[in-house]
Amino acid sequence: MKINILTNNIIIPTLHTFGFHNQNDVGLLLGIFAHESLCGYYITQKGTEFINDKLALGMYQMELATAKEILRYLKERRPELYKKFTETFFDERCEIKNLLVGDIFFATAMARFHFLRFPEPIPPLNDIKKIAEYWKKYYNTPQGKGTISEFIMNYKKYILNN
Repeated sequence: MKINILTNNIIIPTLHTFGFHNQNDVGLLLGIFAHESLCGYYITQKGTEFINDKLALGMYQMELATAKEILRYLKERRPELYKKFTETFFDERCEIKNLLVGDIFFATAMARFHFLRFPEPIPPLNDIKKIAEYWKKYYNTPQGKGTISEFIMNYKKYILNN
């Protein structure tokens, strides 16, 4: 997928729907997209089948357990945002795993909402190293297999070179 198409037709409209207007959000989401799924090449975690809540799904490679935690957080701490989100995208009859894989707007919103749970602001759009460190700390986590250097490499390859 072309980065400008993703940015202008999916990421920015999704962010605006929920009141996020910061370009730093766009940079972080693009970086996650570039690194986690190699720009949509993987929609389920490479080399695995859906066995449990730990399988990474969709273009942002979010685990089902993480998605459930984000929804619980929104419902408890950001009820107005949860209400708008569920009214906009979420049909409780649908399985979350299917929405993460099949609804790019849902997955984008979930990826951004993930960071609402942390007090540290999203780093500036022009600081790839800080974006990578933020991703590692809060998205991939210190226990995750991804590295800051791989994130930077994928960001440069897929985002900056397109």
